[in-house]
Amino acid sequence: MPVDEAASKRVPRYSFSPNGCPPLGEGPTADPRDSVFTEEVRSVTKLMIIRPIHPLPGRHQEAWRWLAETEPVRRQAGQLYQFVLRNVVDSTDFEFVQVWQDRQSYERWRETPERARLAAERQRYLTHDPARLFDIIA
Repeated sequence: MPVDEAASKRVPRYSFSPNGCPPLGEGPTADPRDSVFTEEVRSVTKLMIIRPIHPLPGRHQEAWRWLAETEPVRRQAGQLYQFVLRNVVDSTDFEFVQVWQDRQSYERWRETPERARLAAERQRYLTHDPARLFDIIA
């Protein structure tokens, strides 16, 4: 198998600190030649949604089960994956995280009867604060 000499000679122009992170201001995108993201990848930006959620008293397990059982419906609409985060310091603080193929998939999903049905069901298990939407850029 031929070796790409240019690629084998290229080394990142940054070093990692003991915690495994590049120093501030450095990293894979500090030099565009080091970027692992091509224009093609950047043109299809995934969407991350982070929503603070609050399971109703005594319904934590039911809420987690409901989120898992209803995931396939969201996947059919373009959600790639989802998970629930629990705060390490405050064990009553939860975030529901979803990653969607793109913003358009999520916006289409928001207008569907399935989403309206799930929103109504969700009220039996949890309440939530407004969601924050983020484009995944790297």
